[in-house]
Amino acid sequence: MFYNALTNNEYSMGNQAQLLEQSENSGFDSLKVAGYKQWQELGYQVQKGMKAATILMVVDKKYESKSGEEKKKKVPKIAKVFFFEQVQRIEAEILA
Repeated sequence: MFYNALTNNEYSMGNQAQLLEQSENSGFDSLKVAGYKQWQELGYQVQKGMKAATILMVVDKKYESKSGEEKKKKVPKIAKVFFFEQVQRIEAEILA
């Protein structure tokens, strides 16, 4: 099962299918996936020229109702993630 490298949370079944297809098409074996900024938090940099995989997330969007009350609603959002094979340690880049 594919999981987020930063949070260790498994992706939803729909995203599992998306990631499986994209990993097979790209030849990646790792189940570890994360967004660009998440990889940076972990001390990695996405390698130049790498293409992101696409997943669908559901996020809370804040809005103001007609009565002026602040509310939230769930909305879909496309997110870009990278497989472990697409990143390298930041320290390795500095030393090179």
